[in-house]
Amino acid sequence: MLCLLAVSPILIGYLFNVMLYIPVIGDIWMYAGPFTLLLFWGWVGTVYMTRFRSIWKAVLLGNVIGILCFVVFAAIVGSGVQSEFTYLLTVIAQMYTLPLGFLTMWLAVITEGAYDLAEASISAVMLVQAAGVILMLIAFTIGCITAKKKSISGE
Repeated sequence: MLCLLAVSPILIGYLFNVMLYIPVIGDIWMYAGPFTLLLFWGWVGTVYMTRFRSIWKAVLLGNVIGILCFVVFAAIVGSGVQSEFTYLLTVIAQMYTLPLGFLTMWLAVITEGAYDLAEASISAVMLVQAAGVILMLIAFTIGCITAKKKSISGE
């Protein structure tokens, strides 16, 4: 179950992308999706914390997929290699933080004035991805700390 939870942001990102194309629901979901994903990821942090009992171990094991997605994305985009396989890998890697685009895209707007990642430079795209991974790490860590405090207080 923990492996499925670790991969779930990629699946959620894919479903988020599909839902964006539904006329009215997509407009609402674009704004609700980031907060829903962060709340879910905080809950996953509580699940990992109850299993591993160590905050560092839970955070590392729970976010290893996200960190690997970012490393793969950075390696492929940074190398400039273009093929169908590398394109697929970058799309999968971006799905991990896709719902957070509403919260992280402002970094590309501030740094370059680009309102679309297709117009942004590689450095801006990397910055947006890194901000998404950091937000996921923060939400997960908050969930772990919350679970730790509840277990200490005996609730």
